[in-house]
Amino acid sequence: MRWAWREPGGSSSSSSEAPALPVGTSVLSTAVVDPNPQREADGVPLQVEYRERLSAAGKLPSRPDRRERGSSDRELLAGRLVDRALRPLLAPGHLYDTQVWCQVLSADGSIDPEVVAINAASAALLLAGNVPFSHPIGAVRAAERGKHVLINPSVAAGAEPAVSLSLTFAGSMTKATAIEATAKQVSNAAFIKAMRHASTATGPLIRAQLALAAAAGGSSSSRTAEADALRAFDMLQSRVMRQQLLQGGCRVDGRQPQQLRPISCQAGPLSRCVHGSGLFSRGETQSLATATVGHDRDLGQVETLFSRAGSSSSRLYLHYAFPPFSVGELGKAGQPNRREIGHGNLARSSLLGLMPAEDDFPFSVRVTADTLSSSGSSSMAAVCAGSLALRAAGIEDHHGDMDFKVAGTAQGITAVQLDTKLPGVDLSLLAAALQPAAAARQQLLAAMAAAAGIYEAGLDPEQAPQAGGLQIMKELVPRLIGPQGSTLLDIEEACSASLIVDDTGAVTIYAPTQLQYEHAVAAVEEVEGRGLQAGHIYRVKVLRVVDFGAYVALPNGLPALLHISELSHSKIKEVREVVTEGDELDVLCKGRNAKGFVRLSHKDLLKNPEGGGSGLGAAEAAASAMAAAAAGSGGSRGGSSSSSGSGDRAGGSGLRKGGGHPRALTWQPPRQKQQQQQQQQDE
Repeated sequence: MRWAWREPGGSSSSSSEAPALPVGTSVLSTAVVDPNPQREADGVPLQVEYRERLSAAGKLPSRPDRRERGSSDRELLAGRLVDRALRPLLAPGHLYDTQVWCQVLSADGSIDPEVVAINAASAALLLAGNVPFSHPIGAVRAAERGKHVLINPSVAAGAEPAVSLSLTFAGSMTKATAIEATAKQVSNAAFIKAMRHASTATGPLIRAQLALAAAAGGSSSSRTAEADALRAFDMLQSRVMRQQLLQGGCRVDGRQPQQLRPISCQAGPLSRCVHGSGLFSRGETQSLATATVGHDRDLGQVETLFSRAGSSSSRLYLHYAFPPFSVGELGKAGQPNRREIGHGNLARSSLLGLMPAEDDFPFSVRVTADTLSSSGSSSMAAVCAGSLALRAAGIEDHHGDMDFKVAGTAQGITAVQLDTKLPGVDLSLLAAALQPAAAARQQLLAAMAAAAGIYEAGLDPEQAPQAGGLQIMKELVPRLIGPQGSTLLDIEEACSASLIVDDTGAVTIYAPTQLQYEHAVAAVEEVEGRGLQAGHIYRVKVLRVVDFGAYVALPNGLPALLHISELSHSKIKEVREVVTEGDELDVLCKGRNAKGFVRLSHKDLLKNPEGGGSGLGAAEAAASAMAAAAAGSGGSRGGSSSSSGSGDRAGGSGLRKGGGHPRALTWQPPRQKQQQQQQQQDE
């Protein structure tokens, strides 16, 4: 990665220091220090702001005023990552408000700008001089693709399906200050390999910052001595606790180093009016999660630097909440803060790798995780509660030196996050921590599996969410959708289901229960005309007369063509000689033609004058039509089937796939029902 630096302060004279990186992706980072100390400061008074403007990618915001909205989740998460990477390197005794501002100036997709921002912010603090910043760090993105580890891949390359692990590493060649990772159940060995590759790649970045500081001329501050004194006291406290753990073999609460707090979990504690729910307790930390299943028209459209307008979406949302009462405090409810968004993102990353493939499970899912009480690591409790909720829906310490969160399954790691209060954690220690984390994870998984098993054993299969589909002729897609989508919306409303229809005629159905699913299948078949049976006689009404016949309203309210050749045994010059708009007549269903359209005949029910006697009677005509339809049924639908393929597109762990013929149900569009009821009242 090439680094190009502007002269310190060259872009922002009011800031302490302002290095920028004028390359394909460039980030301006400034560090400003308040000259007045905050004696009542709780912790290091560091504030990090990260901002992206769509202009950095040559885009205009889609809002009418062409302004960006407030801080997006991506910006908050990026700022939080910068903060977590730098905070351990500031002395605890630093009492002066310090703000680091990172502004993306240009972004061409060659690298994620949040990675560049960490490096630029590290350089800004190093150059500030009046901040007790122990040493610079480097940050890189590592991606595992196959057997290879890519360092700082492009945004597009890092998002490829073949990438099994994406890791953001901040630190040095031997220590880490922050780690963010998402993975597809990778092994400990694969994670350690990527982590070591990433740490090695930080060397050139750190040396570049040190060279810049030397060229700029470093400065010292009297604040450093004050900060060092307070830092020494904090380190003494931590040393006493660490000795108790390592030498005495027990934690502050008396537990052994590898001993979990008491675990309790329950799948489906809430009513089935929510699609899925889960309750997880570990010690005094408790999280309640719900899972809501929708269809892909519910997917959120997210406007980012690297997406086309309306093209980026998410199949899984996880909204984490940490209300004041969870820690026995008073407070007001409001918009989620940076911590809540960050914890939610970690929990989402942990569960995202377990979502089935979109072709198998085209649902969108929203998980809400509410912290009911907390004594630490509520984000991991949210992961466990969210996992229980997904399965129920039919899918899946203050003085501590290090908070190393590892989420995953029995097969491997799905997400990692490292927070530390030390100036860095040795990579060998992180590698060694993965094995006990895996052992503890197995205990949690066993408890969760037992709770889910109890819930599923008592669940009525007909009450489980169901996904499936069927195929109709693509020529009938407009008919199913209806004017401005009215027919499709009517079906969704009447059946409490969600339907998606693509241009090929594939209809995908999502319903909260089996019965609602079957209602929706029957509704689609009625609209398509499958309810019309060959050999049956129906009363129809003429809607419109054309040169080649008449369009009539079928019993299900949809139009069909009665061809001019099927109106009479005699040759007809003008259709209006036989029928006109508003007329009612009987027709015989003769099956379907090669394109799947219903074949109707009126003449087969009439006397044939050329035959010298009466034509086929109604019963004989019906029997003849049924025989003809049966003889031609092999190719009459052009490969289309009824509901026998309903489950081909359904999927997801625990989901009931739609299959087989639905129960005999009668459905009509609500508007048609209302019209018929009104007609009956008038009569």
